[in-house]
Amino acid sequence: MFTFYNKLLIRQLRQTSMRLFCVAVAVACAVTFSITLLGDRLEQLFNSQAKEVIAADLVLQSTTDLSDEQKGIIKTFSLSHAKTLTFQTMANASANGNEDFLLSSVKAVSNGYPLLGELQVSNQLYGELHAIQEVPSRGEVWVEDRVLNELGLELNQSVNVGENAFKITKVLVYEPDRGNSFYSFTPRIMMNWEDVEATKIVRPGSRVKFRYLFAGEESKLDDLQEMLSSSLQLNQEFITIDAANQTLANTLNRAYRFLHITALIAVLLGAVAAALVSYQYANEMTYQYALLRCLGLQGKRMISAVIVPFV
Repeated sequence: MFTFYNKLLIRQLRQTSMRLFCVAVAVACAVTFSITLLGDRLEQLFNSQAKEVIAADLVLQSTTDLSDEQKGIIKTFSLSHAKTLTFQTMANASANGNEDFLLSSVKAVSNGYPLLGELQVSNQLYGELHAIQEVPSRGEVWVEDRVLNELGLELNQSVNVGENAFKITKVLVYEPDRGNSFYSFTPRIMMNWEDVEATKIVRPGSRVKFRYLFAGEESKLDDLQEMLSSSLQLNQEFITIDAANQTLANTLNRAYRFLHITALIAVLLGAVAAALVSYQYANEMTYQYALLRCLGLQGKRMISAVIVPFV
């Protein structure tokens, strides 16, 4: 009887339905894994690209400088950080015999800006642009082509910002966190953070916008946000991609839902395929197990005859 059982078990393992079941399960697992992996990679890519819109993982925006307490909290976290200051002023080129004035949006940036994304500049007006991983040096500014055209300036000439003159060294073409606001309609002048004091424009009551940029581990960013939340003033708020660009946030949410639905469909198709083949296998093997039962196979051996081929 034992020999007969072994032969029958070997014959069962060779059944076509068993092969189909193995193929169905393998294909279902492969498809599910591939789509899930692709979805995760795409979601990470979307998140990374989207965060370039704010040039960081997290931004703290304020119309005044941070308090000493808030700065102390920030120093306790080992996060990459940078800061920007944006304000509007009249720029002119009187040092070059040009008395024209131009309302401009000045942006002072610290070293490390931007934390995500990259600045793109050109070494000549309407020239070839290239990415750069630095900020303007002290005493220098980068300007948009509109500043040069409106004021009749050229590179290496000077433009007056406040009470100081700055040398124009590059044409600013692109900055990742420019955004859509009133500031975006005025031509940009970018300077070094350390030169703000020399302009003597920013004083108590000035209309300015401070932005503190952070990048790093998500857990540390959450802890930082939680610790600073209790000390936030009415003029201070955290900026995320959802708040910075609602249209982009909605697009990302739809993309995420599509990826999740695709993965779910793959799982369901795999489950259906496995169920159909299992049903076919069960129908074909019912009579063989009934025969084994009639021949006296009982107990653990009967359970093994059912489970071992299936496993």
